Amino acid sequence: MTPEPVVVTGMGIACAAGVGIEAFAASLFDGKPGIRPIRSFDTTGFALPDHALLGGEVADLPEGLPRVPSSPSPDFSARATDKTFSSLDRVQKLALLAALEAWTFPADSLSGERTGIVLGTVTGGIRSGETFLSRTRSSAPTGADLPCRAAPESAALAVARELKLSPVNLTVNTACASGTTAVGLAFRMIRSGKADRLLAGGAEALSLFAASGFSALKLLTSDAIRPFDRRRSGFLLGEGAAFVVLERLSSARRRGAKVYGTILGYGASADATGMVKPDLTGSGLARAMEAALKDAGLSPADVDAINAHATATIHNDLAESAAVHRVFGDRSAAVPVSAVKPLTGHALAASGAIETIASLLALARQTLPPTPGFEEPDPACALNVVRSSETRPLSRVLSISAGFMGHNAALIISRADA
Repeated sequence: MTPEPVVVTGMGIACAAGVGIEAFAASLFDGKPGIRPIRSFDTTGFALPDHALLGGEVADLPEGLPRVPSSPSPDFSARATDKTFSSLDRVQKLALLAALEAWTFPADSLSGERTGIVLGTVTGGIRSGETFLSRTRSSAPTGADLPCRAAPESAALAVARELKLSPVNLTVNTACASGTTAVGLAFRMIRSGKADRLLAGGAEALSLFAASGFSALKLLTSDAIRPFDRRRSGFLLGEGAAFVVLERLSSARRRGAKVYGTILGYGASADATGMVKPDLTGSGLARAMEAALKDAGLSPADVDAINAHATATIHNDLAESAAVHRVFGDRSAAVPVSAVKPLTGHALAASGAIETIASLLALARQTLPPTPGFEEPDPACALNVVRSSETRPLSRVLSISAGFMGHNAALIISRADA
């Protein structure tokens, strides 16, 4: 029996390239990076290079919880007070901004439905953890909330409490593949009948820990982010949150919901080669891509474009290119490849979710977004990287993510009417 299609009926985003879908879409297709000096944490006493203090920071977070004008219930998003919102960890605030845009259903309309959230995050509420340790070291009052807000699952809880999502509440960490993994797991839960409607995505906040750690690993660039370019020298960090709402097609039709796209397949794998360096043969990432294609019942010839992980490090570029060549063979130099991180910075767990939305927008607008910073192709990669926005027929996109510890994940996404 063929499983019922799982469709996307809501999207929400907050990242450096735009807060809200329309703002993000404008930056995405214009190729307008949101890289700026990082102002949201204090680096006093830490010897960080100047380029570690540049990144995809979300500017001007609101002081209070945004209202949801489209909600039938006037007090739908007013359950968390402005005072409560202002005290939340930064990752919780980002998650709520994106979730409230995506999930526009009042709680009383979901009676009897099995709802929930599947959230990917790497550092979780680490900003609260850093504050807690700093205050403890100086014998300043800490309060009981700080260590709780530092927990990785704190963002999922903040969203679930605000939107009354139950019984599913799952936080996953597959490093920088976490956002894609979260969407994939939610897709499988919906398709298998274990849930009715789920909010799935990723959230990550910039932190001193991340800036210091990636600087120590010498993965941050003092230049633009240039994936698959022979001048590449690494990435800049980013932050943000992005969510999609997933449900079965019959459910969406019953309530006349707008459908933004369909998740056709999900695949995952692990390289098991090391903590940081990927398998340079690309075999691990290729297995995830092949698994997603098999799950969707498709072949590489059915894919019209690729959204690449594209961190602009030498190892990732070579491994990802090798994976594409393994899977696509002779089509590798022809299938178009786009990358989002030059716009947003590398938002770790949020990246895969941000890129899922970028793929949905490309399908909806039948337009491939550009890859800013790509100017001089690296012949060792030999990929067809999109340099400027390009309108063309698009039915299906492969979105791929990779992470430390060998994690890989891939999604096959189709346009709403495909």
